[in-house]
Amino acid sequence: MKIKFPALFYSYKIMNDVLKNSGYLRDIILNYHRNPQVKHNLPLITELTYGVFRWWVRFEYYLQNLSSDKPQRRIKVLIFLGFYQLGFTNIRDSEAVYSTVETALGLFDRKVANFVNAVLNNFLRKKDTLLRRLNELNEKDFLKYNYSFPDLYIEGFYNHRVLPDTQELLAFLNTKAYLYVRIIQDEFITIFERELKAENINFEKCDFPTNCYRVETSSTWLLDNFAEKIIIQDRGAQLASSLLKFPPGSSVLDCCSAPGWKTISMDRNNKGIKITSLDKSSRRLAFLRELIKKGVIGEKNSIDVRTGDIRDLNLKEFFDFIIADVPCSNSGVLRRHPEKKIFFKRKDLYNLVMLQREILVSLRHILSRGGSLIYITCSLFSQENEEQLFWLSGKFPDIELISWGYIDPRLFNSDGFFVGVLKRK
Repeated sequence: MKIKFPALFYSYKIMNDVLKNSGYLRDIILNYHRNPQVKHNLPLITELTYGVFRWWVRFEYYLQNLSSDKPQRRIKVLIFLGFYQLGFTNIRDSEAVYSTVETALGLFDRKVANFVNAVLNNFLRKKDTLLRRLNELNEKDFLKYNYSFPDLYIEGFYNHRVLPDTQELLAFLNTKAYLYVRIIQDEFITIFERELKAENINFEKCDFPTNCYRVETSSTWLLDNFAEKIIIQDRGAQLASSLLKFPPGSSVLDCCSAPGWKTISMDRNNKGIKITSLDKSSRRLAFLRELIKKGVIGEKNSIDVRTGDIRDLNLKEFFDFIIADVPCSNSGVLRRHPEKKIFFKRKDLYNLVMLQREILVSLRHILSRGGSLIYITCSLFSQENEEQLFWLSGKFPDIELISWGYIDPRLFNSDGFFVGVLKRK
């Protein structure tokens, strides 16, 4: 078929691939990156795809109020792409409707195209009424549809134990995320800044943590030009990693360590410690092994990279410090992955909570007496955070909860994180 509107067509294709595979939008876009039409239209494709996933729940509300029909998900994606153009871009209304209807005609048939046309024109007629009705909903439904978050997230963020102002938090999590990088070696800072200036790329050095930069370009360009000199890492994650400082001679386990950013931080911030970097994915540890092989890290400290699942390993050694950056809901990084709002369900949260507890119990057995376990997530759900630490310290008398807290994403314009410290008596 002839593609009349490539940005819209490939946005549709990419979103359906994401939905079909429950994959990360970022990764699916990269899969299309070599396509010249995608490359040429990448800024608009990025805005459309991220925007529709970000506002998916609100668009469900629109569709429910505009049509009694329940279209297939593939058709719904196209309608939502139309909604986004009409509600969030400077594209003229007539152009947005025409391009979406023509794309529907090419992908489906005249009947579907007519349906899409009817829904979008109905939306234009009733848009102000729909927005007014949003404000008449009960409080939780208003939060759900106005800020476009499924019930699970509204329940998790509403009257949060630590994070105030639910509406402000939801609004922030709908904003676009900044791109942050960390310079691995100090001597590269001057070169990095000089090359960004030469390319007229805007950047800003963060006041904290050290070697952290906000950069206005693509991660692909950065990695193509500065591989093994930088890592792409959110400022919130860099803040959490900056806390990992230990006395010389300490033995430290970095559990669930891939891709190795915390191990790199510990190597930079410490001297004379023994680091064991463990993850069940050998593939995701390849970059870390390569840095060690080339001598980029590992000169000041001993680094042992291992592959395995901590729940299955029968480790005989004990560690003075354990970092557990456990699998979680990623609810603190929704600005980067708005598609997670569509996929993540209650059963997923339950399964993660159980997995986190299994990991914590396994780690308790290899934590030295007097040793500390540092628990980290990129989640804002209490069930995955302080409630896990309450559970562990309540279940095992030899475990003491020392402290816990959140990195509020609004404070640093970053992702959201949780960090807690437990001690074995």
